[in-house]
Amino acid sequence: MHEGTGMDGFYIINMKGVFDFISHYWILLVSTLGLTWSGVVLGFFIWIKKIGEGWVDQIISNRFSKDLESYKNTLAKDLELFKVKTGALLARSTKQQEKEFEVLNTIWEKLKDAEGIIHDLMSALQKFPDITTYSNKRLTTLLEKQGFDEDDRDAILAITSLPERKKTYEEKAMWYKLSNAEVASQELHNYTIRNAPSIPRNIYEKIVSVSKDYQDALSTYRFGKQASDHQMVRSAFSKVFPKADAIVDNIQLLIQEYLHPE
Repeated sequence: MHEGTGMDGFYIINMKGVFDFISHYWILLVSTLGLTWSGVVLGFFIWIKKIGEGWVDQIISNRFSKDLESYKNTLAKDLELFKVKTGALLARSTKQQEKEFEVLNTIWEKLKDAEGIIHDLMSALQKFPDITTYSNKRLTTLLEKQGFDEDDRDAILAITSLPERKKTYEEKAMWYKLSNAEVASQELHNYTIRNAPSIPRNIYEKIVSVSKDYQDALSTYRFGKQASDHQMVRSAFSKVFPKADAIVDNIQLLIQEYLHPE
């Protein structure tokens, strides 16, 4: 409560007025009562004034102390609440940053896996091991490692003509590569969609764009191979080179800038 408001303030102001009135107009008493009585009266009222001023100062001091203590308590509570809110925001921010770091690193790994498989599949010069020099045991190990199912492994091993065995292996290996590329592309797309809230918008849009290009290219490639349509196969190739490659390079730059800002 401010001084001058309420009953306390009213009494304080009026008491001060009384004391000031007595101090300033004691000369009138001197002229009326004479020097002796005036001295007594003067001393009396000076004593009263000192007591009154001390009483007023005590009231003001007590009120100020109470207000100061109340202010300190309020300030302490506000500060504690601020610390709690700030701690919660920092914890949430740290958790979000950790999630973003994890998601972007995983996306980059999946993107490079898909890119590598698709490049290998659609490369004009596909590379296959020369299985004509392989023993059946070594060939079996290779086929298992590359994911050939049991029927395809047995079919290849049953071919006695080494050139024919090589041709059959490479044809089947191409289809396995295509299947692996489709799986990798779909995994990239699905992971991106599931984790969209943790991916910066500009990066998210480019990843969705390149995964769509990959899926379109692989679909075209499959149809072209099944129909022995070389023009369709070349069309699939053009969907990846150089458009998708340029987007991948840009995604790499954006991810690096986001995770490691200067």
